[in-house]
Amino acid sequence: KSKEINGSNEVYDTSFSIGQEPDVFRGKYDIRQAFRGSISELNVWDFVLTQDNITRLAECQEQGKGNVIAWEVDNFNLFDVVAEDVEDISQFCVPKEKLFLYPQKMSQSSAVALCKAHGGYLYTPQNEQENKNFLEKITPFKSECE
Repeated sequence: KSKEINGSNEVYDTSFSIGQEPDVFRGKYDIRQAFRGSISELNVWDFVLTQDNITRLAECQEQGKGNVIAWEVDNFNLFDVVAEDVEDISQFCVPKEKLFLYPQKMSQSSAVALCKAHGGYLYTPQNEQENKNFLEKITPFKSECE
């Protein structure tokens, strides 16, 4: 027999901890379990973001603030940590892929070596949509590669 637990708007005691899970409510932190790193732009929404929203946030096409928790350092009680201002959050963004086209014909092994020398790789579409996107990007340069 299943049981249902009804929600409530009553809040008696809450805690939202970042960086370590306490061994008891609001306490008993173990220094050996502490998060070592940096946290920024922490936002919490009361709904599921779409994949498009996530992509735009990750690529810095938009800057969203959560409607439950919005990243502002003044919104948090900080204990034993250093808070630093970040002027440009683009350092946290996933860079968009850049395509470089070389108009001269070459063997595949030469193309792979050239791409590797420039810190890239020889792009190979993995599905029909990627192939379509790739063709859209390179079509304007078709005359240069003939």
